[in-house]
Amino acid sequence: MKLTLAFFLMVILFACKNETKPNKGLLTFDLTNLAKTSGFKLSDLNVDDICYIPLATDSSSRLSEIIQMKAFNDYFLIQDMGKNSKIRKFYCNGDFAGAIGRQDCSPIGPRFAYDYSVAPEDGKLYVRRKGDNKICVYKPDGTFLHAFTSPSPNTSILYCLPDCIFCYNKNTGAPVENSIDIIGYDGNKIKSYKNKFPCNFDVAHACFNDCIIYRFKNQLCFKELHSDTVFFYDEGRFSPKFILKQGTKKFTAEARSGLKLSNFLPTIARHIVQRHILETYNYFFFHFGLNNRYYWFIYSKDEKKQYCIDSGKGFKNDFDGGPVLMPRAIKDDNIIINWVKALELKAHVASDAFINSTPQYPEKKKQLAQLANSLNEGDNPVLMLVKLKQ
Repeated sequence: MKLTLAFFLMVILFACKNETKPNKGLLTFDLTNLAKTSGFKLSDLNVDDICYIPLATDSSSRLSEIIQMKAFNDYFLIQDMGKNSKIRKFYCNGDFAGAIGRQDCSPIGPRFAYDYSVAPEDGKLYVRRKGDNKICVYKPDGTFLHAFTSPSPNTSILYCLPDCIFCYNKNTGAPVENSIDIIGYDGNKIKSYKNKFPCNFDVAHACFNDCIIYRFKNQLCFKELHSDTVFFYDEGRFSPKFILKQGTKKFTAEARSGLKLSNFLPTIARHIVQRHILETYNYFFFHFGLNNRYYWFIYSKDEKKQYCIDSGKGFKNDFDGGPVLMPRAIKDDNIIINWVKALELKAHVASDAFINSTPQYPEKKKQLAQLANSLNEGDNPVLMLVKLKQ
């Protein structure tokens, strides 16, 4: 693998120097003075279609609370939270395919996995489990194979590439030496990259999303909490992709190091704290917290316009009158995924707001009502897949 430390350090230093003075050659999003957009609707996202997929419900597949979902070509991997915490596999039609349970390679207790990823070559599942310093390997059918030692006790994010695994090590109290480790599928370390944002803080405050990783066009893209830059990985190189100009609102390592119980909430409120990043062919979405509220920053690649909406209100569904869209995951680079609890969906279609709504597609409204009425209140969530136009 032709991955040079010198190149990576050059890119990192380049990005750091340009965080307050963005590079003119990179697409830069200015978050320093965002005008809030009201009444943002699904029709503003150029939606092509919406489909709803009820997840099968029985004693083996029942979900307590979805923590994380990752979408693949013909299945979803869903991490559940609860007494029987597992990663469950559902086919794209909602049928249950199996579960990764505690009996093989999981500590006792809820939320057993920090993160998980699937190898593109053979479909094996790699799980960074909590409770010890291990990465567990499973066959595509969920059968446990073996485990190996994680490159760092602080490894909290995995991403499987064709010939290696990208591991991100989260800051947890004391500064970590290396923020990124590249390892082989045998667990052996290939490369390590120094932590560019060391900070000291109370371990009770180790609740931040230090790094966001997402996939777009089969490329690994990532943004660290204290950086303005979104990078992408391509053929052994890390290159800057976007600049998120945050100015004085950027949550720096220095600000994080100064956190105490007495100033925690006021300090956090003054800074942009990242939550999620999603990208489709035509849109870039950045979810963040600021001033004790959460927002979605949206950039339209076609229109070259940016929007900012209150994430608590979501995207109003004027397509079929269904639930508001809360973007949670992406499938096939162009489908936004949300999930809605069966009880909440039933309550929505029974509400006056739904009954009196006049969406663009009344026939789809009727179909949604029929689906909701067929559900039991305790059924698993229903996936909402919003396909965008290309």
